[in-house]
Amino acid sequence: MMTKVHNNSQNTKYNYDDSCSPDLSLRNPLLSNQDRGVSSFFLDTLANDWNKGGKLSSSDTLVKLKARAKAKYLTNKYIYRLIDLHSPLEKQYWNTYFCNHVLVQEGKKIYGHYCSNRWCFECNRIRTAKLINGYKPAVESFKDPFYMVLTIKNVPCTVKDLQSKVKEMNKEFRKIIDLIRKRDGLYIEAIRTIEVTYNKRTNELHPHFNIVVNFNSVAEMIRDEWLKHFTKEQVDIKGQFIHKADKGTLKELFKYVCKIDDKTPAFALDIIYQAMRGIKLTAPNGVRKVSEEIEDLVCTEIKELDPAERTWWWNSEKRDWETKNCWPDLEGIRLCKLIEKLIKNKSP
Repeated sequence: MMTKVHNNSQNTKYNYDDSCSPDLSLRNPLLSNQDRGVSSFFLDTLANDWNKGGKLSSSDTLVKLKARAKAKYLTNKYIYRLIDLHSPLEKQYWNTYFCNHVLVQEGKKIYGHYCSNRWCFECNRIRTAKLINGYKPAVESFKDPFYMVLTIKNVPCTVKDLQSKVKEMNKEFRKIIDLIRKRDGLYIEAIRTIEVTYNKRTNELHPHFNIVVNFNSVAEMIRDEWLKHFTKEQVDIKGQFIHKADKGTLKELFKYVCKIDDKTPAFALDIIYQAMRGIKLTAPNGVRKVSEEIEDLVCTEIKELDPAERTWWWNSEKRDWETKNCWPDLEGIRLCKLIEKLIKNKSP
């Protein structure tokens, strides 16, 4: 059962007794008892779909819950491939497996524990929405926004090579911004993110910058300096491009650090995640910075739920959360299905 724990901060922490959990055999041996506890909770804060005050309508709540269930299913579907590598990130991969594994209901509110890892579909969904909403006002204030990509030639698929090259790219880009400021008196307004793709044919990695910048002339200036700061053996002019920003630019800018699909080998994904560990994926220039972290405690009230203290566990086969024998009146009931049924019964 759930218990509330108050500490010196304003946040409220929760612990739960998982003796009724259907997945006790799946507990992560790398996690301590404290890690297994639901130590912090927060819900989606996707501002585009939320009403003022952080409250959702019943239908929106159901949509968001179903989206979270889909993200949970897709994440667990591929996370085993990463866990089986037994890499230095194994514990973090297990944390992702348990992300949203348990939802705690207190009254009419639902809380879920997030892992905040970059390879988690659900956490990335929240992070992407947060960055889009946070940087949207700045981009809308640009008088003439352009989208550009700066690339270098592929690097070997190793943690050392990728990490070294990404650090070099960041260093050279900062030099370019500083050079233009000192030489031309221009304070550049731009938002830069990094993405890495894997080339299966050559077994190489391709890191590149996605950038939104104010004015085409500035974009061209940055591109020209980029080509000067690297040798011809390192960059190809054909790999750099610039075009007018459109409605889909922000979504393209803040997509995941790498493409996650069944075609990308697990070892390549692991190398990318290891190399990018501790490296900021987003870097603004002349624009107010928006944090990449997702750590706020936000409660969403589901008006249709009967007030109670319950724990809902993830069921991969049903792709939903359900109760077990702790609550006989709801045993086997799926959370999304229950809310959907309650909303329909309430409708005239």
